[in-house]
Amino acid sequence: MSLLGRASRRYHLRHPAQFGLALAGVALGVAVVVAIDLANESARRAFVVATDATAGAATDQITGDSNGFDETLFARLRSGTDEIPGLRAAAPVVEDFVVLAPTQESAAAAPANGGSISRSAPVLRLLGLDPWSEAPFRGYLGGALAAGKDLTRFLTTPGAALLESATAERLGLEIGDTLPVRVGAREERLLLVGILKPTDAAAREALANLALVDIATAQEILDLPGRLTRIDLALPEGEAGERARREIATLLPPGVHLARASARPEALEQMTRAFRFNLRALSLLALLCGTFLIYNTMTFSVVQRRELFGRLRALGVRRGEILTLVLTEAAVLGIVGSALGLLVGIVLGRGLMGLVLQTIRDLYFTLAAGNFA
Repeated sequence: MSLLGRASRRYHLRHPAQFGLALAGVALGVAVVVAIDLANESARRAFVVATDATAGAATDQITGDSNGFDETLFARLRSGTDEIPGLRAAAPVVEDFVVLAPTQESAAAAPANGGSISRSAPVLRLLGLDPWSEAPFRGYLGGALAAGKDLTRFLTTPGAALLESATAERLGLEIGDTLPVRVGAREERLLLVGILKPTDAAAREALANLALVDIATAQEILDLPGRLTRIDLALPEGEAGERARREIATLLPPGVHLARASARPEALEQMTRAFRFNLRALSLLALLCGTFLIYNTMTFSVVQRRELFGRLRALGVRRGEILTLVLTEAAVLGIVGSALGLLVGIVLGRGLMGLVLQTIRDLYFTLAAGNFA
């Protein structure tokens, strides 16, 4: 080992805390950036997967305002399935958010033992469907809704609902239990008549924090008699699909719109972009703080060894060699710190993912629930 190398090693062995502080600064800065990037991307992809799974095989959707639109439009589409070229299937949907009654909120806040990455939402999405129209759209519901006596109870029992197994477990519910929910100033009760156990990860995420009910039950609970919030459509690709869209557009009343189902994930990304940008800015700020810590540590290290460098210069060591030594120390510090930061960031990102996802749910997907509280 050269004279410079021995001098550098001896200095750092005498000042381990100084080197450790700089190493921690690099590692923490990198870890925060990696963790937030992982959490952001994981949350975004989870919502896209859930949105796609909820939309199922629908290529297009008919939507209205917050009060929905008259359900007779679905009857007109259904009767015109043979007349509208390319319209393969249509399914009515009534959905909105309901707030768990206070007696359930504490259970909702309990840690989950598995399932969805959503952990503690006191809000459920109420999804009202027509079992007879669902087969072409959401295959993961087809088997559940065709489960013999469960389907009979689902259609004939007032307030009947189905929950995904992890959600039911988190709420401490079993088949036959009631789930009180609030809609505005009213309190309604759902009766759990079945448990959904999807094997597909996308289906599990789509059904997380979701109460599946018959469309008539949803209309009653949400006080939307004779109204729908959307109609899912299955249309072909290409010119045939465009012709069908033009035909359907002529049937739509004012205030009701036809849009591609693929627009929902894009709208989701647009809506949460500012939130994710702010998180990324905070992570870069943490990295900047780590950079200043490294700079100050290296500056202090050089100043503290100024006398040593002077002696080395007197012994014939060139200025460029000393500069190379300092830069090498900084590079080693950066490489080791970055490697540690990547490992810590992956672990930290897994912990942050649930928090980021829950915050996005609360801020961007349950704002309407604030009117219920």
